[in-house]
Amino acid sequence: MYADEEILRQPRVELKQRELLPPWPGIYYVVDREGIVWYIGKAKNLRKRWQGKSHHRIYQLVTQKKKEFSIYYQLVGEKELDEWEKRAIAKYMPTLNSGRVKRKRIRPSESLLRETIIALGDYLVVIGKESPRIYDRELLAWCEQWRERWWVLNKIVGLEVVHIGIDWYKLLEFAGEEEVALGILNSIFKSRKAYAHKWEGFTPKNPYIPLCGAARLLVNGYGVEVSLINFREFTTHRDRLTSEWVRVMTPESVKRLNEYGIRNPFGFFLTDGRERESRKIATRLAMRIQPYRGNCIPSIFQEELEEEELRRKMMEVKREYEEGKRGFGSRSGGV
Repeated sequence: MYADEEILRQPRVELKQRELLPPWPGIYYVVDREGIVWYIGKAKNLRKRWQGKSHHRIYQLVTQKKKEFSIYYQLVGEKELDEWEKRAIAKYMPTLNSGRVKRKRIRPSESLLRETIIALGDYLVVIGKESPRIYDRELLAWCEQWRERWWVLNKIVGLEVVHIGIDWYKLLEFAGEEEVALGILNSIFKSRKAYAHKWEGFTPKNPYIPLCGAARLLVNGYGVEVSLINFREFTTHRDRLTSEWVRVMTPESVKRLNEYGIRNPFGFFLTDGRERESRKIATRLAMRIQPYRGNCIPSIFQEELEEEELRRKMMEVKREYEEGKRGFGSRSGGV
């Protein structure tokens, strides 16, 4: 997400002076004053690509009134442009490269994470943090062997992962019944707004399984993964995640999860040890989680959010179930 020395040592021009770009082929990086990489692209003629208002992202950039942008550029031969661009996008994961062009405004995934935290309140728990899976050769081999590649896709395998849990029993107590609890989670995780990244699920084609059965979001250079917590006894303290206060599992509870926990697409649960032998991938993922310390995902964009409206979301969904506007017996026909 942040520009490193590889970008910053390249020549640059201010976005307002883009006509000064050279008429040569190359890769360009749009970077703001804080060093955040917003967009990466390629051009056979850099000057022509940015001439006037011809660039398809210019509107999204110039409407960011509080941001000042520079275009760093790297001269590359035409035959190498595709490979250089692909490698750069994979490394820096710029916000605008993930958004639809037709949108006039692309919201950062940081805001979606903050909205999720606020909407779920104390039903959400930060479990811990996991180091990049790319260094765990056994896990990579097992995921390939048993075709569980979702855990080691290219976009996630090299990132640190923050694990979030939904306190299922506490949520179920609030909702009253399972259908309502699942409906609440679907309403929160299936957002259709114009975010740079969206929550994506392990089983996205099944409408009766919420995305939070195993959901993932890419945020500011980190992966965030969500699962249900299917056990009652764990302790928490308070900390921040992207500037929002959250409950966080204590190191003692994380250690218990490491020793006795299993994760599957529907969440974490504790076992007496017999099932761990038959579920190596789930066991390994539970063992890899370490205690969460500090606000490890920085809040870069700091959008203002409608917090009161977000906090009312769960109550509104529950009321709609009670009134028959949602659920299997409603006109919507599902959760």
